[in-house]
Amino acid sequence: MKSICLAVETILSLATLLFGFTAEAAKCNADNCLNALFPTQSPAALSSDVSFCASYTKAIHTATTGFPTRATSACGTATSKYSSACSCAPTLSTTSTSSTTTTTSSTTTPYPCADTNLPYNNNLVINGAFECGSLSPWKVTPSAEGPNVFYKLTVGDNSDSAFQWEQGSPAAADYGFLILGQDVQGIILGAQYHLNASIYVALNGGCKSSSDALQILIGNLNQAGSAVSFYYPVCTAPPGVYVDVSYSFYGSDYMVSIETLQFIFNIKSLGYVRVDNVSIQIV
Repeated sequence: MKSICLAVETILSLATLLFGFTAEAAKCNADNCLNALFPTQSPAALSSDVSFCASYTKAIHTATTGFPTRATSACGTATSKYSSACSCAPTLSTTSTSSTTTTTSSTTTPYPCADTNLPYNNNLVINGAFECGSLSPWKVTPSAEGPNVFYKLTVGDNSDSAFQWEQGSPAAADYGFLILGQDVQGIILGAQYHLNASIYVALNGGCKSSSDALQILIGNLNQAGSAVSFYYPVCTAPPGVYVDVSYSFYGSDYMVSIETLQFIFNIKSLGYVRVDNVSIQIV
């Protein structure tokens, strides 16, 4: 089996030797810019963006153009964000297998979509960009609340897929209640984490209730008071665009085994809300 690993650290070292400059190493910030530059389930994007970083880190850059299109919505034109993302870029690996002495062609696999037990690239959320062709290991509870509430995978934020909650017409009598969740492992006691997501809101006919919100919860649901909740107010959200959100929390005494991450849709308004690029990463 052959393994070829291209690490950004090596590129920086070679650049120092060949071009005679030294620069302070960029700090790796596990933020939405990193997620946008390296969508974990896209082999083509991983390969092209690792190549971008290999070139970008050879010199000190001040230009605010020439960045990968898929990343500009999250990274903007700040060179520091691209330097940060490149400093914590995943390793580009190609592997080949052989049952005899014949080696098959190699295939890049940036995310083990078939394995629903392991996180990838320091993200504790599995299939956080919904690119694995199914929701697994995400679960939806209940599957629908009344005949007017639906969910599906749809076009994502610079990606193929995102999760979409939708409430159609006529309006349901109660909230279009739905929970999207998965178990999360690996929370460390006392460590600080960022919970990141991209959220898209498109309401039909305006906001029906000022209390409409997307609740984001992380914690041990079997222990009272252990969960941490954040609220994204859909009525005041910028309409028709993905908004990157980031919330900070610390691992508590009750968050050291298997925790539950939930997106709770408590919405009366008609329309749809999309969730994409979900990650939980240590600071």
